[in-house]
Amino acid sequence: MINIFHSYTKMGPGKVLQNLKLGLNLCDVDYVENNFAYGINLFLSERREMYSVRDTSTTIVGPNVWPIGNEFVLNQNYKTYLVPSDWVKNKVLDKFGMKKRDRVSVWPVGIDTEEFPEVVTNTGSLTPLFDCFIYFKRRSEKELDHAKGLLNSFGQKWTVVKYGEYSEEEFQKIIKNSKYCFSLNGTESQGIATQEIMSSNLPIFVWDIDTWKDLGEEYECPASSVPYWDNSCGERVYSLFEQEEKFKQFINNLDSYSPRKFILDNLSLKKQAKELVDIVSK
Repeated sequence: MINIFHSYTKMGPGKVLQNLKLGLNLCDVDYVENNFAYGINLFLSERREMYSVRDTSTTIVGPNVWPIGNEFVLNQNYKTYLVPSDWVKNKVLDKFGMKKRDRVSVWPVGIDTEEFPEVVTNTGSLTPLFDCFIYFKRRSEKELDHAKGLLNSFGQKWTVVKYGEYSEEEFQKIIKNSKYCFSLNGTESQGIATQEIMSSNLPIFVWDIDTWKDLGEEYECPASSVPYWDNSCGERVYSLFEQEEKFKQFINNLDSYSPRKFILDNLSLKKQAKELVDIVSK
């Protein structure tokens, strides 16, 4: 039995809860929500009950619990602390003062590949409204203007999807009416929305960012906007100087990418639920 404690049902933390439950159902693992029972306590996000647990050795914290200023988290008086990716693990160990390195476990939640199936535009049975959409989150308007200019120079028809300004239905509709995605995104601890795009088998051209700077120079560390990625998913660039040549290569080879397979192989609901069960069982 896993006792899942959570505070959010929307945005990224809400997706972690939703997809975890779907995965546990596929694995026939019992769980309850926001209620103590026998078994392991999993605090996906911070709640007051976290500080009243009698046996912290049966308690798992994360991945949506912020460690800075929280001595309970930093001292790790519990079974393990979950983080969504390797770069976040390195951040909490090297920059945030975690005391016990062996109690930090990397666990990304699975992606609902049925809710985000392969889009029919990739089979040629539907003419898309756009060549692509720009996924825009926590980057500058100047960078956005540059991305638009690059797409215009290649005669591409595009639209912009701004984080926090769309519904799930609108997001899925845009995906289904596009051939690929241009990702202009800040650093991501996991990048669930990006992985949902990948699940839809849309190749992604990523203008990546290589450093986390949210808390200033003292806490800077290597990072990425696509912590789960390989060359089958699309193309990734960091500088303006390489964009034009890489983008030309990208749009000339759209049919060669298979991002959905990457998600099915690495981040399916069932696989990630099993990984969590393995962490719980250690």
